[in-house]
Amino acid sequence: MSVVVRKVGIEADWDLRLTEPGDLLSLRTRWRELEERSDCSFFQSWSWIGTWLEALPPNQQPLILEARKSGRLVGLAALGSCTMRRRGVFTSRALLVSETGDAAYDSLTVEHNGFLLERGIEAETLQECLRFLAGDPIPWDELIVSGVEANRAGIYLDSARATGLDTHVRITEPYFYIELDCLRRSGANYLSLPSANTRYQVRRALRQYAERGTVTVNHASDVVEAREYFSDMCELHQRHWEGRGEPGAFASLFMLNFHQRLIEKCMPRGEVELVKLSAGPERIGYLYHFMFRGVTSSYQSGFLYEEQS
Repeated sequence: MSVVVRKVGIEADWDLRLTEPGDLLSLRTRWRELEERSDCSFFQSWSWIGTWLEALPPNQQPLILEARKSGRLVGLAALGSCTMRRRGVFTSRALLVSETGDAAYDSLTVEHNGFLLERGIEAETLQECLRFLAGDPIPWDELIVSGVEANRAGIYLDSARATGLDTHVRITEPYFYIELDCLRRSGANYLSLPSANTRYQVRRALRQYAERGTVTVNHASDVVEAREYFSDMCELHQRHWEGRGEPGAFASLFMLNFHQRLIEKCMPRGEVELVKLSAGPERIGYLYHFMFRGVTSSYQSGFLYEEQS
């Protein structure tokens, strides 16, 4: 879900500031400290945000919004800015949370996004942040928050309306997940959950792959192996999508640079997982996951697609 907030204007009264990122080591310390007191996703953590800031060129660096209550850090956000054209005629000065507004750098596809807010006072802090921005610290016409989870979108809409801002839900799309703890407690096998046709297709594929050798799943054991898996995954991914006339997710040097940095930083922290699937000596494909606070997010993949017989 993407929430767009249009400015009306109201005074701010908290200790808030909007600055350039500056010293990333100092910002990392503040971000990590607030991260521990928040219910954030991997895409809101310093692992993602810090890597993004390092990978962006100087002319694309966002501003950092920092909110303090009684001297205590309670809110942070990285705000990109750009001028957008609406309906081919109107221009709008946009602020974007964890995005730049330039498609070349926003192809990372941020998900589970939003302000980093202290647990328990999210709505109050967000409302004060919006009041501050509405007070014109810099010129803007709309604030765009992409990838907000549906169960969190309410505080953005409510806080914006309480601040006197016009709100608009731009896009709503589903995302799917599996509660593995529930599945384990039930004693059920995952293949009992999909439709009969899906179960048939999976079992048929496994039988055919098994004819080439044992089907195995290997997890990259260190950064070096993870880089190898990532490189091969990108090659398979790009081959498939370019064959369909599409650019693929890893067509730009920025994307490759970002993810190479992310793997190097986050693999030792147990936050990145690269998985290789093989049938005998032949690789079938790769999966690229993020793991954070008990949640595994499937981010990208690359497979050796073949004609079905």
